[in-house]
Amino acid sequence: MMGIANILSYDTIKLVLTKRQIPATDFIAHTSKYIEVDHIHSNHARVQGIVRNFRVIATPKCIKVEGSVAKFVHGDNFRSVTLSEMEQTLQTLSSMLHLPLDQAILSRVDIGCNLKVDHFPELYFDYLGTLPKFSRRIYGNSSLYYENRTCTMVFYDKVKEEVMRNPLFSGGWGFENVIRYEVRLVRAGVRSLLKSEPNPTGAALYNPTFYQALCANAADLYASIVKINSSPLSFLFEDVGNATDFLDRCVCYANRHIDLEGELKRRFRNREQASPNDVAKHYQLRRRIKKALARAGEFCHTQKLEQELDQKIRQVFEAPTLSVT
Repeated sequence: MMGIANILSYDTIKLVLTKRQIPATDFIAHTSKYIEVDHIHSNHARVQGIVRNFRVIATPKCIKVEGSVAKFVHGDNFRSVTLSEMEQTLQTLSSMLHLPLDQAILSRVDIGCNLKVDHFPELYFDYLGTLPKFSRRIYGNSSLYYENRTCTMVFYDKVKEEVMRNPLFSGGWGFENVIRYEVRLVRAGVRSLLKSEPNPTGAALYNPTFYQALCANAADLYASIVKINSSPLSFLFEDVGNATDFLDRCVCYANRHIDLEGELKRRFRNREQASPNDVAKHYQLRRRIKKALARAGEFCHTQKLEQELDQKIRQVFEAPTLSVT
């Protein structure tokens, strides 16, 4: 059975070398010697290719190296990467490319973990509401994104992602429901982490202080999400006793967006054809709405899924930091 990362661990990084770091180097000629060149996307002004699972792009002004550290070390991002493995990865890539990547500008860094959960991942997204200064988007019912100019926080169905990549994937690590949680920072976000290190380089990636700042930032972001623990339609199927329970939940949910009694009253007043039974029907409908709304408290307490997700995220942030060895 395959283990998973239960602490925040490095995933994708992006490093950029410029003439400031290595001024006397012909970037295109140099890089072409050490990568598997992609001739379709290369020309006289740039060369693109790969070294292992890292994409490398060289132009006359810079060299960009981008890829997943976890996949470089383990072949997947289910398992965590220690700081010593991070350092070794940088040294190995530097040797393969004959470049001082520890001096390169750190222009992107992702950290993430995999959370084993009891239910389908998308069911948990209902409990994660808005995040100040971020836009919230759901893609394909299986990915929840919080995005702004410097940072992206993502929750997505890890199993579904793997199945899309490999239809024969069967979840060989022993369970079926996994939420992948990631925080992705671009250069401006990276620079804001530590006042003592406003221009982090590749060497920062194996610095415990920098890693701890990444974790603290991720914890602050998650804590700032407005949790939606009172949605009448956030429930498990087994929580519904009968059709009345479900319809009452729908009434409570709809009343958040529409004044149901007020709308019913307007329809009653503006009816086109009056009937002797209209007053009684209006009264019965109003009474039914009131009866359903009286159950709102029953439907709007903290739910099991919210408690589970909060507990597992909290365990991630309380876990010991990555080992240096």
